[in-house]
Amino acid sequence: MCKGTACIAERRHIIDAVVTVNVTEHQQLEIPICMLHGDTRKGAFPTNVKATVQYGENLQALSVALNTVGAVI
Repeated sequence: MCKGTACIAERRHIIDAVVTVNVTEHQQLEIPICMLHGDTRKGAFPTNVKATVQYGENLQALSVALNTVGAVI
């Protein structure tokens, strides 16, 4: 692109991504049923929550994509 006598000789771009993080906490409730025998009832976690801390599907996909392209050194 030229303006008057000056022309753009070269273009360079910086591409950056803004990352937002969503953290969802799941809590397991425990209710004592029988104080004499110590029986309790516990709630259940969703079936896809298997660890105390784990990566969500979007972060897993991003890490696979970066490793596949070779962007992670």
